[in-house]
Amino acid sequence: MSIVRYYRDGRPWDDERIKSPAWADVETAIRRMDNYCFHWVSLSTTGDDPDESSFNVMGGRGARHCSI
Repeated sequence: MSIVRYYRDGRPWDDERIKSPAWADVETAIRRMDNYCFHWVSLSTTGDDPDESSFNVMGGRGARHCSI
């Protein structure tokens, strides 16, 4: 799982990677989404960088979008 974080103060974005996340990790990441700092969670079965086979959840604060 990859969780992308953006910063309001202009710092470059970064990402947190969790290998073999538990369901609680996935749920926590999705519930934390705020449509700004945390607005992208990517799940991949390969463990590689998110690619066309990843499941992406984007949005937050009521604006959620999924792409496969």
